[in-house]
Amino acid sequence: MKSVYQSTFRKLEDLAAIHRRVLVGFSGGKDSLAVLDLCAKFFPEVVAFFKFTVPGLELCEAKIRWA
Repeated sequence: MKSVYQSTFRKLEDLAAIHRRVLVGFSGGKDSLAVLDLCAKFFPEVVAFFKFTVPGLELCEAKIRWA
């Protein structure tokens, strides 16, 4: 029986074969960081977007710079 990880990796490989880049929602939390890291292993280009941001607000800007 396939593990959940193997199934996820296979799906990401299939998608990366079709699409050069992926768009990932980013909140700064551990889940979104894990998804960014995982996608970076399969896609040549990963574009992260912050679901809600206030331009110039240091809290938002610091998380985006860090990622």
